[in-house]
Amino acid sequence: MIISLADSWLEDIYKNPRYISIVWGDAHCTGDASWTASEELYDAARMPPSPILTCGVLVFESHTHISVMSTIIGDGSAGGQVHVIPQGWIISRKDLA
Repeated sequence: MIISLADSWLEDIYKNPRYISIVWGDAHCTGDASWTASEELYDAARMPPSPILTCGVLVFESHTHISVMSTIIGDGSAGGQVHVIPQGWIISRKDLA
């Protein structure tokens, strides 16, 4: 379901925020436009994802992903830094309030 800003969805979240912390495994990439040595590729392929902690206001959740925003202006006209995290990358989550 697509909700427009005209529907004041962000203002509603501001008035009734759901704070959450999520620990998730971040993807990483090794190599660039040049050739990468086999040993470096071998090591990189076995390196686990880095655990990342994201805290903020839950603004959307579905079976595919969760979205957390760090900042919302009081009238719901704007916000900042929305983190969209695939559900399969989530290691743990905790409701904060």
